Amino acid sequence: VIQNKRREIKKEKDLKSEVDRNFGLSNYKTQSFLDLLIEFSGGENGYTDLELREEILTLTIAGTDTTGISIGYTLKLLAMYPKVQDKLYQE
Repeated sequence: VIQNKRREIKKEKDLKSEVDRNFGLSNYKTQSFLDLLIEFSGGENGYTDLELREEILTLTIAGTDTTGISIGYTLKLLAMYPKVQDKLYQE
């Protein structure tokens, strides 16, 4: 997947017009997280495929872990305070 994305970015870069290359008009296009990570790491000279994979895994796991802890703590607090839980249910 990463190799395909690298080829896609290189092909897109080669097809850009001079105006796009000089003024960065393509920056207004929506990019995926992988596109941005490859671009900001230095493009072809940036992260290796292994480093890209590790960065993506780290950020994904960190995001889900934080969300899970937040939801668990919120549920614990709601269980400790039934009046607040009832108000929340009413809303």
